[in-house]
Amino acid sequence: MAISTLTDEPIKNSTNMLLTAVGRAENTNATYTKDHTQQVDVGHGPIQVEIIEATIEIKTDKKTLRVMAINPQGFITGYIPSEYKDGVFRFEIGKEYQSMYYLIQNL
Repeated sequence: MAISTLTDEPIKNSTNMLLTAVGRAENTNATYTKDHTQQVDVGHGPIQVEIIEATIEIKTDKKTLRVMAINPQGFITGYIPSEYKDGVFRFEIGKEYQSMYYLIQNL
């Protein structure tokens, strides 16, 4: 999991961020030896990605942020519910609108 600011501001002050959250990833039908130490067949696309479920908290003074799940091409697939309380912006990923990319922007 990694969060990157897409502005020149640090994360705490940023109004445009990208959260990347990915677990295991491998090609469809990739195969391995019994002990899973060597790949026998690389398989083929599309890549299968393990979705990460997590609660994300960002300390910030930005009260009007929103979170959008986006696909690998950058298109919005859904808006993630979020809340701001006591200087912390909080939301959950991986349940609704599953993705490995989440765009966090000011309204």
